[in-house]
Amino acid sequence: MNDFVTLGYVPSSFPRDPIKINQAMEHLCLAQCLEPLVTLDSENNPVKAVASHWIISNDRKTIDFVIDERKRFHNGGSILAKDVAYSLNRHRMTGDSQSHQFLKNIESINILEERKLSIRLRRPQFSILKALSRPQLGIVPEGWEYGENLDSPFICSGKYILIRRESNWYLTLRHDL
Repeated sequence: MNDFVTLGYVPSSFPRDPIKINQAMEHLCLAQCLEPLVTLDSENNPVKAVASHWIISNDRKTIDFVIDERKRFHNGGSILAKDVAYSLNRHRMTGDSQSHQFLKNIESINILEERKLSIRLRRPQFSILKALSRPQLGIVPEGWEYGENLDSPFICSGKYILIRRESNWYLTLRHDL
């Protein structure tokens, strides 16, 4: 069995910190490594990804998310609410992120329990779940920082791990899924 799947085209700017991702091909590559809170089905309806489910308040300004207890990073660590909050806040707190504009309506992100968090909006926003599905907003562990010189720059939450061998980048299917 071939352990590595060679990417046909990897932009010369990839990999890099998800905050700096701004090209379509970079988004496609990143989507293989990092899984967002929610994703979209073939009809653009939000469906579970890292979140197993969510509840939207009657005023449409608060969304409580429950993290799927089966979701793990490729290093074996559980994906927790603190990781989701950290990942989203990285993009909210910097104007450098292409996703910053999509998240400006978020008033706060509060951790309710180990696997539960609440996102409070300034006003109702019908597209917030679609915004949260962006590959750039894939979940990384709390405290993670991009390491430019690492042979595996992401602690992956998606189906693949990105690995450098000599000067080439490869995606390898996670064996723990």
